[in-house]
Amino acid sequence: MKWFRFLDKYLEPSLIVIAISAMTTLLCVQIVLRAFDATIPWAEELARYLFVWAMYLSISYCIKDDRHIRIRILVDKLPAKIGQSLLILSDLIFMAFMLAVTWYGHSVIERSLKLGQIAPAMEIPVACLYASVLVCAVLSVIRLGVSIKKRVLSLFEPSKVFSVSLLLAISILKRSTAPRIDYWSYKHDVCTLVWQLWYAATYWRTCRYRLAGASMIAIMSLPF
Repeated sequence: MKWFRFLDKYLEPSLIVIAISAMTTLLCVQIVLRAFDATIPWAEELARYLFVWAMYLSISYCIKDDRHIRIRILVDKLPAKIGQSLLILSDLIFMAFMLAVTWYGHSVIERSLKLGQIAPAMEIPVACLYASVLVCAVLSVIRLGVSIKKRVLSLFEPSKVFSVSLLLAISILKRSTAPRIDYWSYKHDVCTLVWQLWYAATYWRTCRYRLAGASMIAIMSLPF
């Protein structure tokens, strides 16, 4: 998934650089043309649109790199896990706000298209400007989801979680393969097994050096 990693790393920075570069070029050309009593009628309007797009894209970019301004006095004074829990709560509130922005941003764009609002100089739909808010909100929700996942996983030591999850999965497998009359208990065990295997696989890359030890413990727990 190289293309996904590329987009994850360079999507917002690339678009911001393109927008700022185009805006700067347009304004410089406009200044030079004024010396010759000539202007580009839509240059300043397009520059404003590009500036708005760059500004909103920077919101999700700052979420990705955790560069938004935070008052960390309380978080730094608290124990690490409690501080991380507060940051997770903060991200959840931020995500709820961005989901609301996504909902209302879509409504604003839809209403603008119905009213037929057109930019005076470029003669393009004003919805192109409003779309920056919607795109920003969607990207921010994605970035916040990734950030919350990283913070949640950082609350636990990966090697311990991997080993415990693997042992729990094997113990549940042993129980689920035994004769059973209660169908719902069997279904619950299978679902728990799937969950534990998925949770253990989450740490596969970071804990592969512990796989041999965990496997030996798991084999010793089998009934043979």
